[in-house]
Amino acid sequence: VIVICVMTNCLPLTKLSYAWIFNEYPSFVEEDSRRFVSQETGHLYIAKVEPSDVGNYTCVVTSTVTNARVLGSPTPLMLRSDGVMGEYEPKIEVQFPETLPAAKGSTVKLECFALGNPVPQINWRRSDGLPFSSKIKLRKFSGVLEIPNFQQEDSGSYECIAENSRGKNVARGRLTYYAKPHWVQLIKDVELAVEDSLYWECRASGKPKPSYRWLKNGEALVLEERIQIENGALTISNLNVTDSGMFQCIAENKHGLVYSSAELKVMEPTRITLAPPNMDVSVGESVILPCQVTHDPLLDIMFTWYFNGVLTDFKKDGSHFEKVSGVSSPGPPENVKVDEITDTTAQLSWKEGTDNHSPVIAYSVQARTPFSVGWQTATTVPEVIDGKTHTATVVELNPWVEYEFRVVASNKIGGGEPSLPSEKVRTEEAVPEVPPSEVSGGGGSRSELVITWDPVPEELQNGEGFGYVVAFRPLGVTNWIQTVVTSPDTPRYVFRNESILPFSLYEVKVGVYNNKGEGPFSPVTTVFSAEEGMERLLMIFQLYNGVRYWNDGGEEESSSKLKVAGNVTSARLRGLRSNLAYYTAVRAFNSAGTGPFSATVNATTKKTRTTSSQNNVQVLNTNKTSAELLLPIKEDYIIEVKATTDGGDGTSSEQIRIPRITNTDARGCTSAISTVYPVSRYVSVIMFFIVNTLC
Repeated sequence: VIVICVMTNCLPLTKLSYAWIFNEYPSFVEEDSRRFVSQETGHLYIAKVEPSDVGNYTCVVTSTVTNARVLGSPTPLMLRSDGVMGEYEPKIEVQFPETLPAAKGSTVKLECFALGNPVPQINWRRSDGLPFSSKIKLRKFSGVLEIPNFQQEDSGSYECIAENSRGKNVARGRLTYYAKPHWVQLIKDVELAVEDSLYWECRASGKPKPSYRWLKNGEALVLEERIQIENGALTISNLNVTDSGMFQCIAENKHGLVYSSAELKVMEPTRITLAPPNMDVSVGESVILPCQVTHDPLLDIMFTWYFNGVLTDFKKDGSHFEKVSGVSSPGPPENVKVDEITDTTAQLSWKEGTDNHSPVIAYSVQARTPFSVGWQTATTVPEVIDGKTHTATVVELNPWVEYEFRVVASNKIGGGEPSLPSEKVRTEEAVPEVPPSEVSGGGGSRSELVITWDPVPEELQNGEGFGYVVAFRPLGVTNWIQTVVTSPDTPRYVFRNESILPFSLYEVKVGVYNNKGEGPFSPVTTVFSAEEGMERLLMIFQLYNGVRYWNDGGEEESSSKLKVAGNVTSARLRGLRSNLAYYTAVRAFNSAGTGPFSATVNATTKKTRTTSSQNNVQVLNTNKTSAELLLPIKEDYIIEVKATTDGGDGTSSEQIRIPRITNTDARGCTSAISTVYPVSRYVSVIMFFIVNTLC
C-alpha cells in the first residue's frame, strides 16, 4: 500500500522532512522492514498490510529551517472484504535517480523500498563489485544507503536488490562527483611604484575545472597590450596611478563561484633625484650638501642624515650641523576657496605658491569629510590640471555632506607640501538614491509582522528629513500597505493587527525619502508573520528538547533529551549509570522557536552493590586477562566473569558450566572466551578472560 502525502499549504523555499501520524497525535508510524516513509516524496509505503495497520493516517511536513509544521488531511486505510492478497515478487516503488550528481563533502542518501509478499529484504552493492567503504551506513532497515563526506572515489554505479521467496528485483543508479570551486591561492593587497609591474595569481580547484575572470572596482577588467590574463594570472606592466583600485578574481564552474579581492595602490615612487656629491673643501669653510627626492604627494617625507655611519643629532650638534629645507619642490598653493557648490560638485580656485625656481607642471586636489579616513584624492574636471590652471571642478561628491579641500602642486622634482584646507562647505540636498540593505524580518508576538533592515549611513541620506517608507502585502495580494518611519536610525517596524494570521508569508520592501522627495525601494523580499506567543509552551505537534543531560565522559552536543509539558517543573531521569557525574540543563520551546538553556547543574549517581543468588559463591579478583582455577573433580561448577571499577560491577559474561568428572582416569579440558564490556568510557581496552579447568 502507498499512502500519498498531498499538501495544500506548502512551506516554500525550505528543506522539508516528512512523518506520519497513526490515528491521533502523538502516535507516529514507526518505520521497519515493512513500513517506510520516503524523505524524497513524503509518501508512506507498507510492503504487506496487516490488520493492525487499519486506521487513519495524517502526513506531517516540517521545515528543517524554521521548524514550522503543516498537516495534511487524514487518510483512512481499510481492509478489503473480498479476499486476501496472495504472495508476489518484490516491486520496487522507491528508488534513486539513474544519474545523481553529488557535491564533494556532502552527505548522499539513496532510498530504496519495495512492496511484496512475503516482505522483501533490501540489499545494496556497487555494480563494479568493489566493497563499500567503512563510512557507508545502512539506515531505516536497509531502506536508505548513506554516504557521508562524499569524495570522488565514492562515485560510480550502485544497485538496490529487493528479494523474497517469490523472486527479486533490482534498481540501479549512478552517482557522479562534482566540486564547487574553492581557493588554493588568494590574491593579497599590494603597493607598487609607477612603472613597476604587477603579477597577481589566483588558483582554485573544483570539478569541472574552474575558469577565471577579473573585475576592477566591480566592473569587468578591460584588457589591453600591457594588461593580460593567462590561466587566471593577471599581469599589468608599466604601472601608472590610474591602475590603482580594488580588484577581484572570480573562479567559477557550473556548480558555483568564489571571489578573492585585493587592492592595488600605485604611488609616483620615492626616489633620490639629487644625492650629495664628493667635495674638496678647506678647513673653516661652510658647505651645503644637497638631497632632493621625488615622492607621492599623499605621503609625508622625512629626511635623516648620517656622518661616517652615525646618525646626526641636529639638536645636539646644532652649532656645527644645520638642516636646511629643500628649495626645489614647489611650495603649497595659497588661498584655496570654494566658489560654487551643488549637490555633487564643488568649483575651486587657488593661487600659485612659490615655485622654488622650478616651474609647477601639475596640480592635484584632495578632499576630506567626517566620514572619510584622512585626505583622499578627489576626481576633478579637468582630470589632469596643468601648472597654468588655478581652477577645477570636483565631481562625484555625496549630497548633504560637509567637505573641505586642499591642493598640492608638483614640478619635475616631485610633489610639494599641500595647501591649507579650505573652509568647510556642505553640498546641497538631493533625493536619496540608496535604499536600506538586508531587508528581512520575522518573529514577534501574535498578530504582528516584524520588518527589519540596516539603516542607511548618514553620508548617503542626501538631505534633512530622511526617513523610510515601509511597504508590505500578503503573498498573492496586489495592493501594498505603506507606512512611514521618520527616524533615520530606526532598524525595524512592527505592524500589529488582529487580522494577521500566524506564520503567514508577506512580501516586503523598504524605500527612502527626505525633504527633496522619495528615493528607490529595496528589492522585494518575503517575511513570515509571528507565530503564537510564548504563553503556549506546550503546542500540539511541536517537537521538544526540554531537558538534556550527559555524563562526565560524554559530549554536550550528543546529550540525551527528555520532553516535558510546559507546566511541569520537575522530571526523573532514568537509565543512568552508577557512580558518574551527570550534567543537566533546561529550556522552553514553542512553535515560534526555542529559548536559551538554563545554567548547567550537576550531580553524581550512587554506587551499585554486588549481589548474588548463588548459595556458595567464591570470588577471585585479578587484574590479569586469565586465571587458573583448581577445582574438585566430583562437583559441578558455574563460572562467570565481570569487570569491576570504583563505580561498581559490570555486566556478567555468559555462564560457563563445568560438569563433574565421573571417571578419574579421564582427562579433559574446557575453555571459553567471553567479552566483558567496560562500565565506563575510562576503561581503555576490552578485556578478555580465559578460564581453564585442570582435571
